[in-house]
Amino acid sequence: MDGISAHFLLDQIRAHYSGRPFVTAPVQFSDYSAAMTEEGHALAYDDWMRLIDRSASVLPDALAKDRESIPKAWIRVLPFELSPDVTAAVGTLCRTFACTRFEALAVATELYFRRDDDRPASVGVLHGGRRGPRSLEVAGLLRTQVMDVVQMDGSPTAGAAFTAQLGSLRAALRHLARLPVEEVCRRAGLPGGFRFGERRLWEVSIISRFSRFLTGPFGEAAIEPLDAPMRDDWFCENGGPVFSVNFTLGKGALTGGLQYVDPPVDPGTAAAVVAGIQQTVLRVAGDPAASVASAPAFLRLVS
Repeated sequence: MDGISAHFLLDQIRAHYSGRPFVTAPVQFSDYSAAMTEEGHALAYDDWMRLIDRSASVLPDALAKDRESIPKAWIRVLPFELSPDVTAAVGTLCRTFACTRFEALAVATELYFRRDDDRPASVGVLHGGRRGPRSLEVAGLLRTQVMDVVQMDGSPTAGAAFTAQLGSLRAALRHLARLPVEEVCRRAGLPGGFRFGERRLWEVSIISRFSRFLTGPFGEAAIEPLDAPMRDDWFCENGGPVFSVNFTLGKGALTGGLQYVDPPVDPGTAAAVVAGIQQTVLRVAGDPAASVASAPAFLRLVS
């Protein structure tokens, strides 16, 4: 659902709870969208499968094999807050490349997880409609989950690589989001979605959340924010992605949490990943003309 549709939906919900009437549009999108939607789904599915077939894992082969042999693992979360310098650098990226803060952070994260052999690597991206740690979540609103492919394609500079990856991310969010990843897995016969089975669509996911989202009164019905303690680790039962980089977007400081699977990732490596992503932001914003090879890379960390 896009932002305009969400506005109308929320207006109708408020009208329902407040008892005031609302006018139904004479023509509904569903009156003419079925054929167009299925055609778009078919095209999106074909492109999904092309990306899946040609992409590799962002993990080095040794780490991927180690993961398959681990009988027990835990999901842990490392909270972080971007430093003032990094927050300012995100603003520089937004102005230089005409992008949003989420796009700047997502692309920098993708560049950090690039492969050094120029093979295309798959990264999951989930943007919009996700709650902050203690706010209301409305499942499905503005939910866009896609797979993006990180590939340098010979980009000589960090700025050129950022521009190319930004275009790739925008194309994925615009086109692949027509077909939810769960539907892709169902049509392709992949087991249980990207979190299950031996064939994982990606091992790194990038998620954006809003620090405040849909809180406050709905007419006479009060909405109370969730105020519950957050667990910092739990047993990993579903074989989820090794890394999930969560950014919380709001006023002031940019915060987030790195969710990771231990083992194969230990707390020291997780802290180094958070530092590496921030260093990548600083590198691209500070010197776009520098070689992309001069930017940090996860594969160098673990090798």
